[in-house]
Amino acid sequence: MGGMRSHAVLTSPWEGDERGFLGLAFHPRFRHARRLYVYYSVGTDLREWIRISEFRVSQDDENSVDHGSERIILEIEEPASNHNGGQLLFGDDGYLYIFTGDGGMAGDPFGKFGNAQNKSALLGKVLRIDVERPAQGPPYRVPPDNPRLMSLRENPGTGQWRYSEVCMGRGQTCAFPGLINNYYPHIISFAEDEAGELYFMSTGVPSATAAYGVVYKVIDPSRRAPPGKCHIQPAQVKVRSRLIPFVPKETVRVAPYGRATPQVAARSLMFAVSSSFLLGHLPYLWKKDEACGGVLQDVFLEWAKKYGPVVRVNVFHKTSVIVTSPESVKKFLMSTKYNKDSKMYRALQTVFGERLFGQGLLSECDYERWHKQRKVMDPAFSRSSLVSLMETFNEKAEQLVEILEAKADGQTPVSMQDMLTCATIDILAKAAFGMETSMLLGAQKPLSQAVKVMLEGISASRNTLAKFLPGWRKQLREIRESIRLLRQVGKDWVQRRREALQRGESVPADVLTQMLKAEEGAQDDEVLLDNFVTFFIAGHETSANHLAFTVMELSRQPEIVARLQAEVDEVIGSKRHLDYEDLGRLQYLSQVLKESLRLYPPAWGTFRLLEEDTLIDGVRVPGNTPLLFSTYVMGRMDTYFEDPLTFNPDRFSPGAPKPRFTYFPFSLGHRSCIGQQFAQMEVKVVMAKLLQRLDFWEGCDCNTEQPEPRRVGDGHRGSGESLQAGGLRLPITLTMWDGEGPSAGEWQRYIYHRDSCFGAKAAGPRGHRGSAAAGSCAAGPSSCQPDAELKPGA
Repeated sequence: MGGMRSHAVLTSPWEGDERGFLGLAFHPRFRHARRLYVYYSVGTDLREWIRISEFRVSQDDENSVDHGSERIILEIEEPASNHNGGQLLFGDDGYLYIFTGDGGMAGDPFGKFGNAQNKSALLGKVLRIDVERPAQGPPYRVPPDNPRLMSLRENPGTGQWRYSEVCMGRGQTCAFPGLINNYYPHIISFAEDEAGELYFMSTGVPSATAAYGVVYKVIDPSRRAPPGKCHIQPAQVKVRSRLIPFVPKETVRVAPYGRATPQVAARSLMFAVSSSFLLGHLPYLWKKDEACGGVLQDVFLEWAKKYGPVVRVNVFHKTSVIVTSPESVKKFLMSTKYNKDSKMYRALQTVFGERLFGQGLLSECDYERWHKQRKVMDPAFSRSSLVSLMETFNEKAEQLVEILEAKADGQTPVSMQDMLTCATIDILAKAAFGMETSMLLGAQKPLSQAVKVMLEGISASRNTLAKFLPGWRKQLREIRESIRLLRQVGKDWVQRRREALQRGESVPADVLTQMLKAEEGAQDDEVLLDNFVTFFIAGHETSANHLAFTVMELSRQPEIVARLQAEVDEVIGSKRHLDYEDLGRLQYLSQVLKESLRLYPPAWGTFRLLEEDTLIDGVRVPGNTPLLFSTYVMGRMDTYFEDPLTFNPDRFSPGAPKPRFTYFPFSLGHRSCIGQQFAQMEVKVVMAKLLQRLDFWEGCDCNTEQPEPRRVGDGHRGSGESLQAGGLRLPITLTMWDGEGPSAGEWQRYIYHRDSCFGAKAAGPRGHRGSAAAGSCAAGPSSCQPDAELKPGA
C-alpha cells in the first residue's frame, strides 16, 4: 500500500473545538473518477461557514490532492463553533449524503423552532444531492425522488429556497393534493429492521389510538448492514390499550400478478392474453417476429406501454415478469440481494451439450463465487491499465482505416460489420490476452468462422426443439465443433502464458494474467476457459455491433456527422495517435455513442431472481419469479425520453435532464459490465479515426424502410439477448487526395441491411475531405447486395 504520507491534504486554523476538517468521502467510482469530497470549516473575522467541496487527485502524484482543483459544492453559514456536523457518505444509489449539525450552542436555540425543526434551514438535516454534474454547470442537483415532506425547493436562477410540499405516497393522496392533505404531520412511531432501514408511522391526529395513517421507509446508508448480519432477540411487549387496526393510507392490495381486488380501483391487467395453454405467449411472439421481421423486445415495448410497468410473460407454464419502472430498476439492480436467475442463464453455460460460458464472470449466478472472480479481475481494468491500452486501440484502429483505403478500387464490396468485428477481435486479443490474431489481415479464418457459427448457435439454442428438427444435424455438429475450437484456442493461449511465467519472462498485467491468478490452485482449467470464452466473445462482439449501429445511424444524419467532424478536427486534427486526454475532450462523440446505445443496445437486458413475494409497483409478484429489466424497452418509452425513436445526441448533453435508472446498456450495480470503460475507450478511438478520414451520408434513395436491429443471440456484458447490426452493407464512396487535389480512384464499400443504401467518402491530408458524391441505385438492387460468400448477420 505504500508508505504513510506526511503531506497535509488540507490545513485548518481551528484547534480544540468542533470546527476544521470535518469529513471526507471518496467517489463511488474513485478508481476511474479520481474525485473526493471534503467537509470543512471556513471563516473570516466576521463570519464562519461550513463548506463541502469536490477535489481531484493530482496528475503528478496519485497519492496527493490537487488543491487547485477545488470545486465548491455547497456552503452553509454556521452560527456557533460547535455542532458543526461533518459526516459525508455516498449511498448505494450513488447520491451524496451530507449530515449537518444543528448550528451549535445549547439546546438548538436559534429561532422559534431551532435549526433542526426549521424547515427553512439546512442545519440539523440530512441532505441528499446528486454531484454528477458537468464542470461548467450547477455544482449539484436535488434528486427528483428525494423524500421531502414540507421541504424547501431551490430556485436555480436566484439560488434562493422556497417552501414546498412534496407527496411521499401514491394514489389519490398524490393525485389530488389540493383536495386532500398530502401528508400526515404527526410522527408517532419509529422502527428499524436488521438491514438498517428505518420506518416511521405518521397519523392525521396526534394520538397513538389513531385508526389510520401512513408508513414511510427511510434508508440511512450509514447504518446499513447486510441482512442476516444482525441478530436481535425479539422481545414480547405487553400493552393495556385495546387493539387498534392500523390501515396504511397508501396500501394497494392486489391478487397475484395484478388482478385488482374490489377494495381498490381496477388497474389494467398486467399480462397480455396468451393463446396457448401449453406454449403460453410463444405463438404470439413467433407470429409477431415472422409478420413484422421485428425484434422480440419491440413486443415487450408494446406490452409495457399497454399494460404498465409490471407485465407477466408465460412460456411453457414458466412465468417471467418484465419490469419497466426506474424505482424498480434501482431497487433490484443496485442491490446485492437479488442475484441473476440461474435458470435463465443456463442457456449460456452450455449450448447443445457443449460447455460455452460455463461458470465464468457473465453466467456465474452465485454471488460469492462471482465476487471472488470479479475481485481478482478488477486490476486488469484499472485506470492505469486502461490508459496503457491506448497504443493497442490506436494501432488496430489505424490498421482498419488503412485496410479500407487499400480496398479502394471502386467496385469491391466489403462487409462493414465483418471489418469492425475483425478490428474488435484484434484489439481484444492483444489487449486482453497479449496475442496477435491479425483478423484484419485475413488470418485466423477458422477461428473467425467458428465465432460466427457459435453466435448463431446461441441464437438457435433458444428454440428448445431445434435439435430435433430435420436437417439440423449438420448445423448442430458445426456449432459444437466451433465451441470446442474456441475453447481449444483458449487452452493454447493459457499454456503459452504459463510457460512464459515459468521461464520468468515479463508478462503484462492483462486479463489473462488475472485469470491465471483467479484460478490458482484449481483442480482443472474449465472455469479459466469459461472466463476466456466470456471475455473473448463479450469483449469484441458487442463493441463491433455498437460501432456498426453507430455507423448505420450516422449514414442518415449528415448534420450530426458535420458536428462530429468539426469536433474531431478541433481536438485531434490530422494526428494519427489519439491520447487518453483526447477522449475526454470529444464530448459530442460521447453523446452520439450514448444515444446509439440507447436506441440500439447490443446487450438489451438482464434478469434477476425474485426469491420471495414482493410488491412491485403495486403488483404482488410471487417468489421464485425471474424479473427482466430491459434498457432497450425503457430507452424507447416516451414516458422517459421525449420523442424516443428520434436519434438525438443532445439528450445526453451536459446540461440536459437525464432520467435516472432508465438507461443501463452496461447493466447497473455490482453486476455491471467489468469492461465498460475498456469498451467505451475502444469504440471512441475507432469512431474518431473513421470520422477523421471518412464522411458518412445517405448514398442512394432506394425508397426503403429504416433498418432495424434483429435478434441473433444472447447478450454479453451481464445481460440477456444481443442485438446485432449484422447483415448491414453500406456503400461508402472514398475520394483519395494527394497534396494538390483528388486522385483518380473512387470506390464503394457495402454493408447490407434489407434494401437500404448508405455512403461515405475519404478525407484528404491535413484534415481536408473530398467533396460529397451522391450514390445511386441506377444499377438496380444488385448494387446494394451483400457479398455472396458472407452471411448477413453473421
